[in-house]
Amino acid sequence: MKERLTHYLPIIYALYTSLKASYHLVVSKGLFKSALLWSSIDNSGNPLPWFSYPAIDYLKSINLKDKNIFEYGSGNSTIFFHRKAKSIQSVEDDLLWYQKIVKKCPSVQLINDKDKYIHAIKGFFDIIIIDGSYRAECAREALTHLNRGGFIIADDTNIIPKVKRVLDKTRLLPIHFMGPSPIGGLLVKVTTFYYKS
Repeated sequence: MKERLTHYLPIIYALYTSLKASYHLVVSKGLFKSALLWSSIDNSGNPLPWFSYPAIDYLKSINLKDKNIFEYGSGNSTIFFHRKAKSIQSVEDDLLWYQKIVKKCPSVQLINDKDKYIHAIKGFFDIIIIDGSYRAECAREALTHLNRGGFIIADDTNIIPKVKRVLDKTRLLPIHFMGPSPIGGLLVKVTTFYYKS
């Protein structure tokens, strides 16, 4: 009997740790609620960027109160940063997203013209988010507007390699945050931060 119990102990432990990890992701981080409502939110319903959870955790851990942010592509990330940063400016080319987000963040601009969208960024920013249309072109433009010590956040670098190829050719330091994400569940998502020293 003792031998049989010793034989099954690793299996029991593996099941326990798997269930505990699943509970943490599905309930504590809010994945179930996020997937159910098809909205990037935490377990309390607060908006989150639709980045990988490791990237979100990192952003929650740093002080953004003195950061000026520019964002290509709006969404719950716009609301998240609006609450945490000094300022955020967003550009959006999807009318439905724009109508949804502008009510909570009036600084969102609707721009349908490709050239105007890419060049909507004016001045310098501490964080530039590339998570909308024309990502490679926006990445090239963002490089000339990033403050020293700042970083570019490029989302979905595992499935949209164009922007990664553009930024990997620079002297910026890439840090890849890989893991599950809101809404998307266990699918691996990579959100890459490119730091300018």
